[in-house]
Amino acid sequence: MTTPEGLLKKDIKAYLDSEKVYWSMVAGGPYARIGDPDMIACVGGKYLAIEAKVDTQQSGWQVMRQTQINRAGGKYIIAKSVDDVRKAVEELRCSHRSSRRGRGVIWTPRCNPTACTRVSGANPVTTEGSPY
Repeated sequence: MTTPEGLLKKDIKAYLDSEKVYWSMVAGGPYARIGDPDMIACVGGKYLAIEAKVDTQQSGWQVMRQTQINRAGGKYIIAKSVDDVRKAVEELRCSHRSSRRGRGVIWTPRCNPTACTRVSGANPVTTEGSPY
């Protein structure tokens, strides 16, 4: 019998395939690191870590891995639905995404961040208050 989390992972894989996003399952075992995400993906050259959660909480190890991935410049999401993954993929594909360099925030100049509405279908994005 498949678990609800297993069904969610299956749906996430199907979505990533439909979007032509490279993904891989992170296999557990003696050579794996405790707390690694369930899946990793590469979206437009950007690292995306996906932890599928339906009715459970992150472990302490998973929280630590989330912090490490985010600090290294990747994006870590907790996916409770395929829509959570869809939002992350859209955000990473949007070329106005900024990168953190030291204490400042640098915006990539490929699109106009004040006119871009591709991130989560939101209102036009501004540089003020951005988490990126």
